[in-house]
Amino acid sequence: MINIAIWGAGDSAATHVRSFLKYSGQCRITAVINHNADRAEALVQKYDLTEARVFTSLDAAADAVPVDAVSLCLPPAQHCECAVAALDRGIHVLTEKPMANSLEECDRMIRAAEKNRKLLAVIFQLRFTNEAQRIRTLLKSGEFGSFRYGNFNSMWYRGEHYHDVAWRGTWALEGGGVLTAQAIHHLDLVQYLTGMPEKVNAVMANVGHGNTQCEDVLTAVFRYPEAFAQFSASLVSHGQRQELSFHTDRALMNIPWAPASDRGQPNGYAEKDADTLAALKQAYDSIPPLGAEKHDAQILNFLNAIEGKEALLVDGTEGRKSIELTTAVYKSCVTGQEAALPITEADPFYTAEGRTAALPHFHEKTRSTARSGSGNALFA
Repeated sequence: MINIAIWGAGDSAATHVRSFLKYSGQCRITAVINHNADRAEALVQKYDLTEARVFTSLDAAADAVPVDAVSLCLPPAQHCECAVAALDRGIHVLTEKPMANSLEECDRMIRAAEKNRKLLAVIFQLRFTNEAQRIRTLLKSGEFGSFRYGNFNSMWYRGEHYHDVAWRGTWALEGGGVLTAQAIHHLDLVQYLTGMPEKVNAVMANVGHGNTQCEDVLTAVFRYPEAFAQFSASLVSHGQRQELSFHTDRALMNIPWAPASDRGQPNGYAEKDADTLAALKQAYDSIPPLGAEKHDAQILNFLNAIEGKEALLVDGTEGRKSIELTTAVYKSCVTGQEAALPITEADPFYTAEGRTAALPHFHEKTRSTARSGSGNALFA
């Protein structure tokens, strides 16, 4: 039986609790850790965690009850310190996105996992969907040609009080605006399905949120050796329409799934390619569905990896990739120049301090509350 400590008591903690409870034959929640014990107790009561005790620190929890793994559901600025502390105590770590606020912190976490021979996993639940896995299989097969162009839109809407939560809306604590808080899910999925680009050009602005230092709109262009893509993110988009479109030589594959295929007529204009579209739909439908999706699937993989039943699918090295890509995007926004990947340790943007010092303050925070907000479903 794997003993789990939930570190944090907000919305993401509740999501993790619900998933862990589905695997009661493999694990049990023995601790809920939060600096505010009342909030931790409220989580225990809400989900009837009869085997869990409330603590205000990891050390207190690990000294009092068995803890084999910790689920980090904390503000991004705390991920590195807390993950390293757990790993150094011989505890496996599952952390929410973003992995950390800098590449230097990511590397510190990875080194701690390697040194202590413990697992470090990063939540990116959109990888664990039927659509994502089927499109990944089709892109890797090359049956419908190579990836050539991508059009990726991560559109969200947040009201004026969204950044009133104390840790939101600052480069130092949240790590960024729409790119790292919301769009990082889609950014990770893009690089998971297409690979990392070689170069990035990007611009950002704040057009609708006054209580944050960070961006609320951003557009980036990704250059691959033989492909080109556009990635846009927004917190001011009514309808919150989100779509990832992967155009190959022969077809369009997208999330949500609405495939298409065209071919050129003798005069060069397009006509529908019904045969290719039918073949694409048949290939997509023939790929077996996952047994579980999103958080449920990723947390099951984490538990199975602890037991040695399967490989960990999103480890620290995988989680780091999205941080490297966001770093390149922000670097391009700040410098006004194309940013090349990979980002090296000599780059000022490699550290949290260098990154934070370079980024602009669109506004300063004038309101801060301790309350927690609730998230929206992805691809709503």
